[in-house]
Order: sequence, then structure tokens, then C-alpha cells
Amino acid sequence: MRRGLLLAIGCVCWVAAVASPLIPVRETIDRMRRAQTDVERLDAHEDLKAIWRAFLEGEPIDECLNFSKEGFQNLLAIADAGEGEDQIRTITWNIELAERSNRYGGFIITPEGWTELAQDERMDNSDALDVQRRYKPEDWPGAIYYDAVVASHKGKTVWLLLGWQGAGGTTTRKVIETLSVSRGRIRFGTPDLEADGRRVKRHHLVYADGVSATIRYEPENERIVMDHLSPQSPELEGMFAFYGPDFSYDAFVWEKGTWVLERDVEVRDKSLGGPWLDPNPQKRRRRN
Repeated sequence: MRRGLLLAIGCVCWVAAVASPLIPVRETIDRMRRAQTDVERLDAHEDLKAIWRAFLEGEPIDECLNFSKEGFQNLLAIADAGEGEDQIRTITWNIELAERSNRYGGFIITPEGWTELAQDERMDNSDALDVQRRYKPEDWPGAIYYDAVVASHKGKTVWLLLGWQGAGGTTTRKVIETLSVSRGRIRFGTPDLEADGRRVKRHHLVYADGVSATIRYEPENERIVMDHLSPQSPELEGMFAFYGPDFSYDAFVWEKGTWVLERDVEVRDKSLGGPWLDPNPQKRRRRN
């Protein structure tokens, strides 16, 4: 797989009328893609953070929440959800370093303001899989958020982010991340998912690096559908480098203010196709 920037569709904020800031963003991403060393990649990564920081500081929040995303689809991860005071928009991206670890950058924008996400680089892969831990923006585990979901019930609002997390050379993972937004303060991890009778704050799919698995929101059914994963053979149980989709499906269904996991659901679109492609070009879904 080519080293450099790994991209997916997630959340970006830009105003269509603002043309000049597009140039440094594009140039910086191109520089990341062409970089031959980790030092060059990380320098471009920091420059991209600074460009977005300057833009968000200089523009009204309403413009940041409602810019045109046209032209960014292949550059950054862009995701939007909600309206009014529940509206949210994110900007996320990553680079892959020589040893296959990832560095992530991102921002979250709400009507109350914007927040920069700072990856906790001390965190290892097992730390990021903790389904009960809460995170602040400054100790973010990192992800590319390609979709966002906002649901409400009797005055309670639940925010979810659907994301991709590179996990090294043998496994990859997708994540359903819960989020709280209060007076502009962002926190990751709220107990709004229920899996197998247990309240959790996030849900992961962990699978072999050489395959693809999908998590997709179906607004018409108020559910989040995902591939069910299994090992290649029973003796490989628990060895996620040998896991992949088994052509059955699970879903989190919205029920009275909680996303509840249902096993073995019916899915009409067996490809679970969507506009987002895995950042690794060698891992595009092979069963369409």
C-alpha cells in the first residue's frame, strides 16, 4: 500500500464563496501524498492543522457549519448531521507512517463553536478498543469519521460518529463512537449503545487488514447496519487478523433513546455499498 495520506469521506467545513483558502489545503495534501519520509509527512500534517485552525478562527461559525463541500470529497473526510442546535460537522484526516502506525488530525464544529481534536499518541491499539472509557478532545484516540448520526427522543439527543481506524499491519477496524455536546464542550463516550444486554460507549469491528467491512447508517430504517465478522476457521477464534465478513449482518436500532444491537438482521442491499471507500486501495470490497 502506498505510504502517505489515507483519506475517506468524513466532516469538513468550508464556505463556497471562499476560494483562496482552497489552494493551501490542496497543496498541503498533495505534499503529504508525495512525501518520501515520515518527517515530511508529519510536517505537512502539522501545516494542515494550522490552515484549518486559521480558517475556523477567521470565519463566522454559521459559515463553517454550512459551507459547500464540493471539491473536498477526495481530499478530506467530511460528515454532517443534525440541524439547529443539534447540528454537527467534523473534519478528519490521517497519514500512515513508515511502520504502519497512523497519525490523525481533526476538528468538530457545532453551533457553539469549534474544537480541535488532538490525538493521544501514547495510546496503543488495545487502549482504543476500551468500550467504557471516556475521552476528551485532547486525548482523542484518532479516527477518520465518514458519517455522523443525530437522533432524539423526548428531549434527549444522541450523537454518533462512524469511523475508520487503522490498527497496524495485520488488522483494521471500524468504530461507532458516541459523543456528547454540551455548551460547545465535546466529550467522546456516552452509554447510549446497548450490546448484548450491556451498556457501552462505542462499538468496534476488528478484522483482517486484507479485507473490508462496512458500517452504514440507514435513516429510513433508523438503524446502523454492519457486517457480522467471523474467523476463517473455528480454531482462529479471537485472532482478529483472520476475521472478515461472513455474509450475515447486525444492526444498532434506535429504540426509545438508545441504540440497541440486533443480531442477524435482514439486509436487502447485500453489498452494503456506499460512497465511502476504505483508505487502503488494496482493501476495496470484493463482493459487489
